[in-house]
Amino acid sequence: MERWSPFREFRRLQEDFAQLMSELERSWPPKMRMGEPAERWSRAPVAESSEMREPHMDVVEREDEFVVSVELPGVKKENIELTMVDNVLRVKAKREEEVEKKEGNYLYRERTYRRYHRSIPLPVDVDADRAEATFKNGVLEVRLPKVAAERMSRIEVK
Repeated sequence: MERWSPFREFRRLQEDFAQLMSELERSWPPKMRMGEPAERWSRAPVAESSEMREPHMDVVEREDEFVVSVELPGVKKENIELTMVDNVLRVKAKREEEVEKKEGNYLYRERTYRRYHRSIPLPVDVDADRAEATFKNGVLEVRLPKVAAERMSRIEVK
């Protein structure tokens, strides 16, 4: 038996709505945006549309660092981009997969294109130059050392 949580229900509703919207986007022709050339949309096949998702993650604050773990199933290491701007860690990744099976007269071909994006604001300054990232079994782990806080000194008033 699982304990009821309104937050869990709200999260499920958000995920269902996001999936519905992405399906609607794929099935309808995209609308022109101000300033974009018309040729851009006329040449883009429907199969190239990709779904943007927020990957699941955990952020742990330790005394001297933050450890960020991000789930990126099926993503290759070379398709991950990490940037740090104004104390916000940005994770971007893409997954492209093509499967093809041929058996007699039967042809099966499936393509998956998925993009992930997540921005993680950090409450204190970190040293991005000393950050370390590892990727293993679909989980990205980023270690962000905190900037050493300046020591407080007492100044004698004369």
